[in-house]
Amino acid sequence: MAKPPAEVSFPGSRNRRKKVRVRGIKQASKEIQRRLESNLETLLNDPECFVPEITGELGKVSFFGSKDRMAMTLKEIEILAAKRHDQRWLKKRMVKKGGDEVCRALAGSLLAAGEEDLSTVSVFKHPLYGTSSYLRRGNGKQSHLAGIQNFNHPRMRLLVWDGHAKAGQHFFSWDGGFVCSCSKAEAPPEWIDWVLDKSSVDLSGDEVKWTVGLTEEMVRGEEFSENGWVLLTFQDGTKVGISPTSLAKTEEPFAQSLAITMMPPNKLGEVCEAE
Repeated sequence: MAKPPAEVSFPGSRNRRKKVRVRGIKQASKEIQRRLESNLETLLNDPECFVPEITGELGKVSFFGSKDRMAMTLKEIEILAAKRHDQRWLKKRMVKKGGDEVCRALAGSLLAAGEEDLSTVSVFKHPLYGTSSYLRRGNGKQSHLAGIQNFNHPRMRLLVWDGHAKAGQHFFSWDGGFVCSCSKAEAPPEWIDWVLDKSSVDLSGDEVKWTVGLTEEMVRGEEFSENGWVLLTFQDGTKVGISPTSLAKTEEPFAQSLAITMMPPNKLGEVCEAE
């Protein structure tokens, strides 16, 4: 049974027993409070901890004409880092309509990092990216706030960069790293290994991988079979053979289990070819 929404009482109310139920927030458990406190402390000490490693080439920082969105964001993050202990400034920045939207959420998160009471949290839920608790401060997007405050969550942190992905930049996230390859979709070999290991089908092999119903020789030689099969070739040369049988009983679609760890997810075809 789903838990009821958290109850919020207002100070000064004549009827102290009367409470207002607010959906989307809850009383945080001690474990959640400890995790958020640790994440926010790290964020306050290093406001760039949620930023991916830049492996591609950044463009120019320009306020007029063409500009690189990631370069602009990184420039503004530097400003926020210098102001991270100025609560008055952060309060203004977190509700400012203009400016970088990621930095708007970062300002709210940095303000939350300076608070002591973490007992009441908001809950962000996404059917694909998961569920996370976070502190909602300011007018930043909920997905951005949740992603910044849960920067060690491989899927959730991708949501912070949805706008940058729409602008043509590429992101890859896995347990061991998080990178932005900028305008070119260049998947790190470590990401390819991890995402295939965590995919929704069981794979055997190393440089050549295959599912049930296939063999290493069939995939390496790209041999024809009566039932047919799909060959995926990744940028680093990794070959993966997928049989129809292996796809029949997956809880999550195979392609989705790969694409959900990159941003934008609809660019999977740029890092592997299917035959």
